[in-house]
Amino acid sequence: MASYRAGCNPPKGKKGYTTNFRHPVIKDKDGKYGMKVHRGLSTSDENEANELVDKLNELMSDDYWWDLSKRTEAYSKYNPIIVDAFYDPMDNKNPDETDLLNKIIMPGKEDGYTKAIIMGPSGAGKTSLVRLLCGTIKEKYPTTSSGRTTTCEMEMIMSDDGMYEVVVTFMSRGLLEMYVQECIENAFYYGVSGNNTDLNRENISDKLFIHRDLIVRLSYILGDLSLVSKDESKDDEYDDYDNDDDKKTQDIEESVYEYKQDIPKLLEKVNGFVDCLIEIINKYSNQSISLEDETLNLEDDEDILSLRDDIVNEVQLRFNLLVGGEKLNSKGKWVNAWYFKTESRDEFIKVIKRFSSNSKNAWGGLLTPIVRTMRVKGNFKPEGESEFSKIILFDGQGLGHKTTATSIPLETIDKFKESDSIIIVDNAQAPLLDNVKIALKSVIESGAASKLLMCYTHVDMMKGDNFNNFNDKRKHVVAALSTYLMDIKKQNSLIFSDVEESEILDSCYYLSELDKPEINKITRKESGKMLGKLREHFRAGITIDDVTVRYDAMTLYTHLQIAIKKYRTTWGQIIGYPSKSSKTEHWSRIKALTKRLAYYNLPGYNNELMPLSDFAQAVREQINIFLNKPLSIDPEETDMEVKVALINLIKGDINAKLAEFIRIQMWQDPIQMKRWEEAYCYRERYSTYYRSVKVNEILELAAPQIDNFAYNMTDIQKSYVMQVMNIVEEVIENYGGKLEKFNY
Repeated sequence: MASYRAGCNPPKGKKGYTTNFRHPVIKDKDGKYGMKVHRGLSTSDENEANELVDKLNELMSDDYWWDLSKRTEAYSKYNPIIVDAFYDPMDNKNPDETDLLNKIIMPGKEDGYTKAIIMGPSGAGKTSLVRLLCGTIKEKYPTTSSGRTTTCEMEMIMSDDGMYEVVVTFMSRGLLEMYVQECIENAFYYGVSGNNTDLNRENISDKLFIHRDLIVRLSYILGDLSLVSKDESKDDEYDDYDNDDDKKTQDIEESVYEYKQDIPKLLEKVNGFVDCLIEIINKYSNQSISLEDETLNLEDDEDILSLRDDIVNEVQLRFNLLVGGEKLNSKGKWVNAWYFKTESRDEFIKVIKRFSSNSKNAWGGLLTPIVRTMRVKGNFKPEGESEFSKIILFDGQGLGHKTTATSIPLETIDKFKESDSIIIVDNAQAPLLDNVKIALKSVIESGAASKLLMCYTHVDMMKGDNFNNFNDKRKHVVAALSTYLMDIKKQNSLIFSDVEESEILDSCYYLSELDKPEINKITRKESGKMLGKLREHFRAGITIDDVTVRYDAMTLYTHLQIAIKKYRTTWGQIIGYPSKSSKTEHWSRIKALTKRLAYYNLPGYNNELMPLSDFAQAVREQINIFLNKPLSIDPEETDMEVKVALINLIKGDINAKLAEFIRIQMWQDPIQMKRWEEAYCYRERYSTYYRSVKVNEILELAAPQIDNFAYNMTDIQKSYVMQVMNIVEEVIENYGGKLEKFNY
C-alpha cells in the first residue's frame, strides 16, 4: 500500500484548523487504497493543530493500527480527535443492534406475551393505532403527522412491572455522512441549475436540511431558516383558518418540552451552512453542470467535504442532550445507543419524545432523524381496558405514499414468522391502494393469512350520498377487500384457500377520530374486538400430527424457473441491461443503491429499489402456488383447516430459509459484496453502462436463468437449482412430508 501523510489546513473564517489525508486502508472511487478524508481538529491554535496532525501521521505510518479492532487501544495513546478521524471511515456500517437492544430483554410467549407487527402506508394511521393500543393518546406519543412520521423501527412492550425503560439506537456516523453528502449534492444541483445571481436561500436551505427521501430531516436536529423567535414571528395570512384542535395539540406538544432553544445561535449556524453551500455553487457557476453528468464527483471536492464534516460535527454535539441514562457502545464522541429507566411516566414520555417527535417548537433539540430503533417498555394499556394485555407491538416505517413499490422489505417479512398477529392499517377513505395490496398479498403468500387483521382508519372522514350510517361504510370497505381477494384468486386460484379468505374478511376493524383526545364509542368497541383477536391468536394452535404431505420436485423446478425469469426481466429493465428502456432508473439512483449495499449494510434504496426483496417476492409468489397444490395429503379425510395450517407452516419456514439464502447469494457473500463495491466505484464516461453490466453479473450468480434441459446449463446454474431444492425438501421433510423426485 502507498504511504500517505496528513496535512494541516489553516482556519477559514470562524472555523478552526482542519486536516485532510488519504486513508491507507479505505478505497477511493477508483477502487484503490487512499480514500480522501477531511476532518476538523477542533482548535484554532496553530501549534496544537500541528501536534495533532503529527500524531495522526504517526498513527497512519504504523500498520499495527490499521485494524478497526485497535480503536479502543488507540484511545489510550492518541487524542480522541485523531482516533475518530482515522477510524470513523473504517466504521461506516451500523453495529449489530441486537445486543444493544437487549439491555431490555424482549419477553416471549413463555412469558405470556403476544407479538403483533403493524404495517401500512405512510399517513394511514399506524402510529395513531399504537397510541390507541398503548393508551397514550392524550400524551401524544408516539408523534403523528399527515405524512411520513415514523422513520425508525419501534418496539413497544406493554408491561405491568411499573418501570419505564427505553433503548434508543442511532445510525453510525458514516451512514449519517452519506445522507448529509446526498443532501448537499441535492441542494448543489438545485443551485447550479438555476440563476446563480439570484439563489433562493430558503429553497437551498430546504434541500440541504431535508433529505429527498424524507428519512433524515436535519432541520429537526439543527433547525433551519424558518426558525424565528416568537417576538419576531409574523402572522400568516391563513392563521384565522387554523383549526382549534390543531392549536390545542400544539399547546400539548409545547408543554412536554423544556428545551430552551437559543434561536439566534441556531440561525447563525444554519445561515453559515447555507452561505458555505452558496459559495460552492458559485465556484461552479462558470461550468455547465447537469444531473446527466456522470463524471462530476462531488465526493472529492474539499469544500463539500468540509461542509459535510461541519454539519455532522454539529449533529454530533446533540449527543450532549443525552442527560442521565447510560450511553452504550460509544465510538469516541459518537454514541451508538442510549438506555434510560425511570418510575415516572411523565418524565419518561418527556424524555422519549426527544427521539420521536417532529414538533417545530423543539427543532434544534431533537435526535429523531438519526434514530434507527427504539425499544420501549412500560406500563401501557388501552384506555378504559380493565384487563391488562401483555402485548409487544412492532411499528416501523410506512409502506410509503408511492404505489410503485413491488415488494415488502425482507426485514418486515422476517417478522411475520415470529409474530402472532399481523395488523395492516389502511385508510378507509381510499382502501386497498397498490402498496396495501402488495402487503396483503405478501402476508398470504408467506403462509400468515391466519394471523392477519385489517384495521381501517379515518372511517369518520368517509363522505358520500351512499353512506347513511356506519354499517354502510363498513360494507363499502369490505366490498373493496372482497373484490381484491377475488381478483387475485382469478389470476391464481391456488393463492389461498376458502378458509383463509373467510378468516381475512372476518378480521376487519374500523376506527375513527383517532386524532381526538377522547375515544368515541365505535372506536372503543372495535379496538376491544381487536384486542380479543390478538389474544385469540396468542392461544391459537392446531394439531398437525400424523398428517403427511407430498409434493412433486419437477413442478417446483418449473415454478422456480418462472420466478427467476420474471425477476430478471424486471431488473434488467431497471438497471438498463442489456439496453435502456422507459422503465430504466436514473443512473444516480442505481449508483445510490450500490453504495448502500456495498458500504452501509442497507439492502435497498428508500424502499423503492430493493433487489433482494423483489427476488424474494417473485420466489415467494411461485412457492406459494407450488405448496398450495400438493400431490397428496394423507389421510385424505384430513380437515381443510388442518391442511391449511400445515401448508402455512411449511410456507413460513421455506420463505424464511430462502430469504436468508437470497441475502447470502446476492449480497452478503464476500465476492458479491466486492462486486457491489465495484459497481459503485465506476466514475468515468459510460459508467452507467459498466455499472449495469456489473449489477447484472451479480444477479446472474444470485438468480441465474435456468434452462429446461440440464445439458444447456452451467455447473453454477445446476448447483443453484440443487441448493434451492434442498432447502424446500428439508423443510417439507421436517414436517413429515416428502418431495418426490420426478416419480410419476
